[in-house]
Amino acid sequence: MQEARGGMQGSVIKRPRWEWPLVIGLLLIAFFFRVWLLNDVPPGLHHDEVIIGQVAQDILRGQWAIYFTPGYGHEPLYHYGVAGMFSAIGANAFVLRLTSAFIAMLGLAVAYRFIRLIFSPVVAIGTLVWMSISLWPVFFARVGLRGITLPLLTTLTAYFLWRALFRKDRETAEQEDRAKSRITHHASRFILPGILLGLSIYTYQASRVFPIIFGLFLLFVFAKQWQAARRAPHSSVRSLPVGRCTFYALRLMLVFFLSALIVAAPLIYYLTVVNPSAESRVADLSEPLNKLLAGDPGEVISSTLATLGMFTFRGDAVPIYNLSGRPVFPEVVGGVLFIVGLLICLWRWKRPAYALMLIWFFISLVPAMVTPFSPNFVRTIASWPVPFVFMGLAMSEIVQWMRRMQETRSRTQDARPKTPRHPVILSPRHLVIALLTLVLLWNAVLTFNDYFIQWPTGDYVRFWQQATWTQAVRALNADPSTSPIAASGLSIQDFEPGADFDPQTFDLLGLRPDVKVKWFDCRGAILYPGEMEQPVIRYLSPTFLKCDDDLKASYLPGLRAVEQPHWPNSGETIFVLEQFDRPWTLSQLLLPRVMTSTLFLGAENFDPISPTRDLVQHSGLGVPEFEGLQLYGNAPYPRVLPSGATLTFDTLWELARPIRPPLKIFVHLSASDGKIVAQWDGLDVNVGTLDPGDLFVQRHRINLSVDLPPGSYRLSIGVYHAETGTRLQANFAGRVIDSIVLGMLSVEK
Repeated sequence: MQEARGGMQGSVIKRPRWEWPLVIGLLLIAFFFRVWLLNDVPPGLHHDEVIIGQVAQDILRGQWAIYFTPGYGHEPLYHYGVAGMFSAIGANAFVLRLTSAFIAMLGLAVAYRFIRLIFSPVVAIGTLVWMSISLWPVFFARVGLRGITLPLLTTLTAYFLWRALFRKDRETAEQEDRAKSRITHHASRFILPGILLGLSIYTYQASRVFPIIFGLFLLFVFAKQWQAARRAPHSSVRSLPVGRCTFYALRLMLVFFLSALIVAAPLIYYLTVVNPSAESRVADLSEPLNKLLAGDPGEVISSTLATLGMFTFRGDAVPIYNLSGRPVFPEVVGGVLFIVGLLICLWRWKRPAYALMLIWFFISLVPAMVTPFSPNFVRTIASWPVPFVFMGLAMSEIVQWMRRMQETRSRTQDARPKTPRHPVILSPRHLVIALLTLVLLWNAVLTFNDYFIQWPTGDYVRFWQQATWTQAVRALNADPSTSPIAASGLSIQDFEPGADFDPQTFDLLGLRPDVKVKWFDCRGAILYPGEMEQPVIRYLSPTFLKCDDDLKASYLPGLRAVEQPHWPNSGETIFVLEQFDRPWTLSQLLLPRVMTSTLFLGAENFDPISPTRDLVQHSGLGVPEFEGLQLYGNAPYPRVLPSGATLTFDTLWELARPIRPPLKIFVHLSASDGKIVAQWDGLDVNVGTLDPGDLFVQRHRINLSVDLPPGSYRLSIGVYHAETGTRLQANFAGRVIDSIVLGMLSVEK
């Protein structure tokens, strides 16, 4: 059989006395880096975390799935883990991130056990210490993202695959006191690693490369066995005949990959048959690969160099997942150790353990090499723990080299005539160990400073991590008032229908249940929550969102600021909490502005000779209600405008009964034949957060083309479901309508 050189199971090795105390100490350090100030750093919740938290809560409500489609699509394993933690502890941002920290700690323990199995305790300790203190693994252990489950599952797969592949031989011992191993042919041992490989497909998209990684490794091992069978069929390692080697190799690989396929089959079926468009994000990121296939390798070469350089030269430039540009190993000694460890693996590539590290490292980086925006610390997470194994190998090799140098020197001195010698206080090997320890301490200090002090104070980080909302929720929880909050957010009309993350963010951040927050965008609307019941309305707006000053002045006169906290490092305002003390004057305020115009029943097409002949005035007939959304009227607008101008006017609405979001209002300017020549679509209020009786003013801005021919045009308004495009209907004056005519507009040159 072929030896498993470079990595043995090592059960006959006497365990160093210092090993377990050191391992426990390192795990405690890793735990500190992963949970300290977990409520404060990151300073808020990224939208991706909000999506995962919402999906986990949906799971607890019984909405189970094999794949979750929000946020460009998510594999489900992490989400079910978060749901379990939510059920056991509580549904909030801290528990979401604590789930990642726990998974990361398990990943560290498994990585240590695996590296110790295939190398040595010293290499495993080196790997563990670098993973414990390096910013890259620390960062992803503190955010609620599904990618953290991938290293755990893949390392578990590698561990059990190695144990299934190599069996111990206690009768012989190799140099360095390690047990010799031989290929085993028990097919049943490959079922568990196959199951784990199948489960890894449910973690993150980058997992798709691991069947290739483990397939290449198995081919490498079996090729060496086949080569040994040809060259030494009767040697002391008792190799099998070539034919039987091939048969056993095919059988073991079949069991391994078939087990993985059975476990992964439901997800594969869903993505290929049920919903093949679920992973549209993959197509969005495939441009460099498409160019490569078309004969243009330039972008792939650039991405490849950037990805390989992220360890020692320049890391991920996007501040969301890294201190911008910081490499994985930010100082010279760490970078040199990484390169030395990689060179050691390249030099010893014929040994299975080193070959596995090389295959794992380079193949796992391919997703980042063939996609844009490289280097990317998220897409390269599949490479864990290999970069840190390189560090452990380099440190181990340096220490072993110094030990051998010291032993040689001692033997030489022993062979010389005895002369009095001064006692050595600090040997060269101890000096090297001390220097390496200082390097590790310095890297721990760099990680602490870069992550806990520098990174969370950046404006970009505060914006994308929604740090403003963290501070706002804490302020509202500390305020004894229970008056309603009308809060302005950016995601009212977001990337996809219904993707209003702000209410979900406040929910995960733990807003008090007795404080009701209703959402709108102050750049295009004004919201009046519970105006008949509450003498006071509070308005919350972040400083990164510039409200429409004219809207506020027109519909919120006398609005005054009651709280304006500032960031301590910059002095900039975080948010503004304002109070509107005169809601009883709303009828006096709104009636003269948006409830005096006459509404009409009529179609979007009309007679060009007599444009108003078919219009039926509905004054005195009540208020048109579009399946729960009532239109009271519109502010007067100019009846004559030149082409190229912008038509701006406001409408007043009330939520009469709960209605399912997402909704949009349409305003059409149509010609006599019904053709739409200009339009506005949108809704700057999240109706899903409103209660019956809440009012809002919506501002509409319609740009008229400079090429619009002069003439008469009809202005109509209605509501539709954003997901389906279906218009909401209203029963009005004995007719079923899906739009209301606001009046006519004359366009002049």
